[in-house]
Amino acid sequence: MSVLASSATGSAKRLARTRFAKNQASSTVAFDGPVLRPIETPVACRHSKRSQSRPRTPRPRSAMGPLKIVRYIWKHPMNRGARVAAVGRFVRWQIGTRVLGLPCLIPMGEHGVMVASRGDHGATGNFYCGLHEYPDMLFVLHALEPGDLFLDAGANVGSYTVLAGAVAGADVICCEPVPTTVEKLRRNVAANLMSDRVQTCHTAVGRAPGTCRMTTGHDAMNRVLDEGSDASVGEPSVEVPISRIDDLVPPGRVRVMKLDVEGFEREALAGARRLLGESSLLAVLIELNGAGRRYGVEDAELDATLRAAGFSPATYNPTSRKLSELATFNSSGNTLYVREAHELRDRLEHARPVQVFGRTL
Repeated sequence: MSVLASSATGSAKRLARTRFAKNQASSTVAFDGPVLRPIETPVACRHSKRSQSRPRTPRPRSAMGPLKIVRYIWKHPMNRGARVAAVGRFVRWQIGTRVLGLPCLIPMGEHGVMVASRGDHGATGNFYCGLHEYPDMLFVLHALEPGDLFLDAGANVGSYTVLAGAVAGADVICCEPVPTTVEKLRRNVAANLMSDRVQTCHTAVGRAPGTCRMTTGHDAMNRVLDEGSDASVGEPSVEVPISRIDDLVPPGRVRVMKLDVEGFEREALAGARRLLGESSLLAVLIELNGAGRRYGVEDAELDATLRAAGFSPATYNPTSRKLSELATFNSSGNTLYVREAHELRDRLEHARPVQVFGRTL
């Protein structure tokens, strides 16, 4: 994977995206200002080359009703001082997608975009709030440098993939098992002209190669189906491949790993033993929210696995660019685990500022 030439300016990228979009000939709407404007953007996208051979913030979930979403937007740290404008974005999104019924192009940081449709809850929180997982997403943006490799396991439609690849300039390997979701992920990779630097893998991740069944009706919360559980009876599902992380990533290259696999984290980490032992891996961002109990796993077991590999839980303050130790993992949302703290702190301190909705972060 090569890195985009440093001479590629933001305007050149926008021009390239426009040309790319016109070749796809499918109308959408862009949400990048106070009004809507029709543009052309991709729907059918190429596969990537490789795929062919703390203050903590709550996460917007598909079960949220409109009032809960508005409360979430109002309280989000990225919207302080601009709450009315943020609620206005929510209203525009609801009206625009209902009335026009088209996919929409929304901004991600300075250079990234996402193609999102109604129901893409893994993407719309970023339009409402800029970066919906505020400290975690800014950690990724500040920790990664051009040419680094970022692993996005459980990528969904690609919020972290777009930030890492289009904004931070890193190379990315992203994994998503649900077929309809992986097509949206590929669409977002293509919309950002990153197919030469992003390897999109249609696979779940686990301790051994094989297959499993994934639910298909829960948007960003789709999970590996426990076929022995009564709760799985009648669940819409699809059979997908499982791969080991160690078989997907080259040795000594991954700098940051994000792992969000809805309770299947123990199996994913069991297939990443080599990666966890590599000193090049500086940080693991993992979701710990009790979801593993459906598979008989407690979060404390995952915490022990990461600590045994030399990682410690931490929280990141994006304003001060400082890491602080945590006594234990977060009981909801993501927990950041770090090691090689001196190198990581130097990266965070000297990372270039990021522009999000007019704010410099």
